[in-house]
Amino acid sequence: VGAMGRAMWVWMLLLVAAMGVASGQFDPQAKKFPPKHQDIPFIKCGVCKVAAREVVQRVEAMREEGTELDDEALLKVADNLCDPDTTSGKWGNFVELVENADGRVEVLMREEEGECRVACRTAARACADVVDGVESDVADLLWKPGVPVEKVEKMMCSGACKKGDALVPSDRRGDREEFVVKHPDRVALDSQMRDMKEVGGAQMPGMTMYDRNDIDTLGDDGGYDDDDDLDDIAVPAASDEKPSSPSSPSSIIDDATATLTSAFESAKSAAASATAKVASTVSDVYDRLARGNEEL
Repeated sequence: VGAMGRAMWVWMLLLVAAMGVASGQFDPQAKKFPPKHQDIPFIKCGVCKVAAREVVQRVEAMREEGTELDDEALLKVADNLCDPDTTSGKWGNFVELVENADGRVEVLMREEEGECRVACRTAARACADVVDGVESDVADLLWKPGVPVEKVEKMMCSGACKKGDALVPSDRRGDREEFVVKHPDRVALDSQMRDMKEVGGAQMPGMTMYDRNDIDTLGDDGGYDDDDDLDDIAVPAASDEKPSSPSSPSSIIDDATATLTSAFESAKSAAASATAKVASTVSDVYDRLARGNEEL
């Protein structure tokens, strides 16, 4: 991709982000929902079967797009399969958990993309539980084009589906989350953010991305509450000077929230004027491209 192509991509991302701010769909303080760990036994098998189907479809789509599928690319797909904030794990945003009268929970896929709330995060955690440790096996299996979904499902889900999913106890039935369709502006913005993550990660200057495993090792107070969703939290990059004592996860999260909120408020104050300017610039560039201007 040339410099102009990258510039166009960044301009379009800025435009989408500005639209998201203007419509109220992009807010760094938006609640991030934790997974419901006690519900995983009710959906693990169902989620695994969905994940097996989705990973096969994802790899076949990449082949059709002409993507070079080497070992690294296939392993990346498998590694990201259970992360709803990536392209490979995007399917989690379409999950709806429907409880039947007998206490059995069905894992359904909606046509519309939804907000990644409790059901989405719980499905993601259930997926991670079954895929953990077999990522390389999944990648190896998908090396050959046309692999049947049933073969991938057998390899991934034999343990999770050995006894099937448990039934929800009678005293806990009826506590299902309503599926919330995601706003179109947020769908577009999230798609752009996933693209950025695929090509190297999107983060603010001076910030370092930590995943759940990194957060586990921060601080000395025994870690974090398992019900807290700490995936992909951006925290200030560490300085060269070693602190006198390690920071606790809660203080790191507070600092990160303050930093993101400050950045968001700064962006929000300029969003109204920036939206029109960016839209005009993008429109002008497209017109020049259409005229075949060789300067681009």
